[in-house]
Amino acid sequence: SAMVSPVITGLPQSQAVKVGTTATLSVLATGTLPLTYQWQKDGANIAGATNATLVLNNLQLAQAGVYTALASNRLGSATTLPALLTLGHPPFFDEHPQDISVLAGADVELSVKVSNNTTPPVQSGWYKNRKALPGTGAANSGLILTNVSHLDSGSYYAWARNSFGSASSRSARLSIFNPTTKLLPLALTGWNYDMVVEKGATGQRQVADDAI
Repeated sequence: SAMVSPVITGLPQSQAVKVGTTATLSVLATGTLPLTYQWQKDGANIAGATNATLVLNNLQLAQAGVYTALASNRLGSATTLPALLTLGHPPFFDEHPQDISVLAGADVELSVKVSNNTTPPVQSGWYKNRKALPGTGAANSGLILTNVSHLDSGSYYAWARNSFGSASSRSARLSIFNPTTKLLPLALTGWNYDMVVEKGATGQRQVADDAI
């Protein structure tokens, strides 16, 4: 039968992979045997990478780049189209929102911090009681709630996602209290008495003298 130069029939695929994990690149080729292979990164041969499959373990950032494979026989060679290997870190929260209790009508800010190691771009947002809150901002932006009411009570957490994975912060409980007023007699002498007014959870105290 006629001898045939190598023809690439299966290409390696571009990948986005977490640092520290494994990537596998493969090539398929036809042609007169024997066929040999040589993998290249950024145009330079990779030592010992002479199989149809290239396995890269414990990947580090320096291994990101453009990978190609060269299939050869005695009649010639053929090179694959490039496959881009992108490496990065998935999101990780360094700081989490804290439980908070406030009076109705107050303004509240829940804050988080995404690790600086996180590879951009990052999508993020907030959930309340396991339901997504639309339009809740970019990574490291706090959730600001104004003039809160009992309808804002609940469990809140942040999420972040990039090409390499996703993460959620711990949940924080927001409790809302309505201001209450209690009258407590301090002393009673004849028809004159003093009263103290206590304002709910504000801790404010006001003393008033009334006469009948």
